[in-house]
Amino acid sequence: MSLLSNALAWVCIVLGTLGSALSLARLTIGRSKPGMTKPGARSEAWKWFRYSLVPVAGGSALLAFGSKDDSARWLAIIVTFAVVFWDLGLWLRSHMRRKSDGPTAEPS
Repeated sequence: MSLLSNALAWVCIVLGTLGSALSLARLTIGRSKPGMTKPGARSEAWKWFRYSLVPVAGGSALLAFGSKDDSARWLAIIVTFAVVFWDLGLWLRSHMRRKSDGPTAEPS
């Protein structure tokens, strides 16, 4: 694996981690801010959190496929699948909540 693809993978992981940290901070610390009291603000923050997980999964997949060390490859694959399944679980949870709310649910 070349140095450029390693650097690209780590940049993706770092940017995705920063984005998810900012989204989580907005969800936890920003509850008392007026912007988070608007309807749909929390679901928007969760959506951005989910979007920030995509570069993390992509970066770890790049590291996994380019690794020559089997243990590092398996670790990167496990991290990638964990992130993807966590994202899928978050999406399914929000989708099921919208369905159970009936016609008053927010549009996606």
